[in-house]
Amino acid sequence: SAAAAEGAQLVVLDDGLQYRALRPDLALLVVRTPLEQALGNERTLPAGPLRERPADALQRVDAIVILDDTASLAPGRERVDGPAGADLPPSLEHLTSASVPSDDARALEAEIMRLWAEGAAGEARVEPSARSTCPFWQTLTRYWRSYRARDPGAQPRSDPPAVLHALLRLTKASCTALAGRRVVAFSASASPESFARTLESIVRTSGCICAHYAYPDHAHIPDGELRWLLVQARESGAVLVSTAKDAVRLPRWALAEVLRLDVEVVWDRASARQLASLLGRVLPATQPSRILTPHVDRGANFNS
Repeated sequence: SAAAAEGAQLVVLDDGLQYRALRPDLALLVVRTPLEQALGNERTLPAGPLRERPADALQRVDAIVILDDTASLAPGRERVDGPAGADLPPSLEHLTSASVPSDDARALEAEIMRLWAEGAAGEARVEPSARSTCPFWQTLTRYWRSYRARDPGAQPRSDPPAVLHALLRLTKASCTALAGRRVVAFSASASPESFARTLESIVRTSGCICAHYAYPDHAHIPDGELRWLLVQARESGAVLVSTAKDAVRLPRWALAEVLRLDVEVVWDRASARQLASLLGRVLPATQPSRILTPHVDRGANFNS
């Protein structure tokens, strides 16, 4: 209500797919390449990284967004096919690309749609934990199935979800600021190895990564630790670098001392049209040029 009072027409929630009290007008499930990292072992907590089985979640979404994580790959991986789409508004040109989805993205799409088909047919694989003889898990499984049966928001949709493709790409400003530099990096993300690969792709020509300090996901880094990191960078003749997610939690005094690595989402043109159409059903008067401008944190590795 506070956002609506300020004139907001659209509320975007992260991590809302498992919030059953929510009745979304549009539900998107976001996955990132590569396939072997996107779904982990396909098991839910505590046996795996997922919050629910993919086959179940896929029955309740309008679209799947596959982010092709080319930000950490060598130049030349982004393949371009054909001219820009003349039917797109000029304001969308900087948000779209004629790139063809990579083999990784296509493989992930095939696996996601296979899981959707299994769920739609009622043949989704049952995890070992669901077959456990442990009374706690048996009780929890019975409760969950009963809850889903009573919850209209948990009921599957009859049509398959749309599949949208987008690139995760380093911003030009980040590439320029870090090209050839000596770097001391820190991150508090779920996938520090992905952040490291991205840094390597920028500084590989004449710079180097002197050190990368990986903290637990969402960890608060005390002022004393930040000052120690700055000392390490200065002694190495390097610049201190963080992810965008970590940068927003920095104290004001540290903002001028740390370079932030930013990436941007660039939509496949066909997917941009599909997304604009989906959003148009929710907000017919919304200008696509204002909604297709997401900023993605490089440190996140999210599954739904």
